[in-house]
Amino acid sequence: MRFYLLLSDKTAIFVSVKQPVNDITEVLRGLSAQIESMQKTIDSQHATICQINRNGQAQLRKIQSLERMLRDKWIFILSHGRQCKY
Repeated sequence: MRFYLLLSDKTAIFVSVKQPVNDITEVLRGLSAQIESMQKTIDSQHATICQINRNGQAQLRKIQSLERMLRDKWIFILSHGRQCKY
């Protein structure tokens, strides 16, 4: 026997039941606990993704700043006729 709980027009939870359900309240309580656990996981993952995005943006700004510094130094060197020695 298979039941499903429709949470919205895009989300449904399917549950396989091997025996008849006598206490629907108990089944719904178990499903509610599972949904709550999944929501906590999703919230945690969302926070991690946001932190990674913030770190990535900060690193990008740093790279751009360093690129500007290098470009400005090369322009200065080239405009003053200095040659780069390797």
